[in-house]
Amino acid sequence: MKLFFLRHGEAAYNKHDDIRELTARGCDDVKRVAQHQRAALADVQRVFVSPITRAQQTADIVCREAHILVPRETVDWLIHEMPLSEALAALARLDGNVLLVGHQPLAGKLVESLCGLHAGTTSIGTANMIEMEGDAFISGALHIVHHQSP
Repeated sequence: MKLFFLRHGEAAYNKHDDIRELTARGCDDVKRVAQHQRAALADVQRVFVSPITRAQQTADIVCREAHILVPRETVDWLIHEMPLSEALAALARLDGNVLLVGHQPLAGKLVESLCGLHAGTTSIGTANMIEMEGDAFISGALHIVHHQSP
């Protein structure tokens, strides 16, 4: 099973964090990452996305550029301030090849937990994608296969 985590692209400033939109650079960065990872993403069976605007825009771009045709689901457990335990519980129920589109600090915390890394050591930059692989989406069961930056 493969799990991809893509952090949203660079977003413009807005005092209302939930409606911040991607900048032109953010769109271009996501497009580059999607094109570089197109072959790896070919077998994605499910896509889960945070409801926040910049994550939705990022998912639009990556699905278009990587030719991901599966339906996507908008889920609250990918919001940046979601407790790690809730995101891990949701992931534990999944299987197959999955793409997640979300935010820091949750992205780093998930990678650390799923790959058995030390807490607080992982920060994922905007438009960075982490590809992980393993037998189950549970703590310590995955390993990092690739880290793609723009």
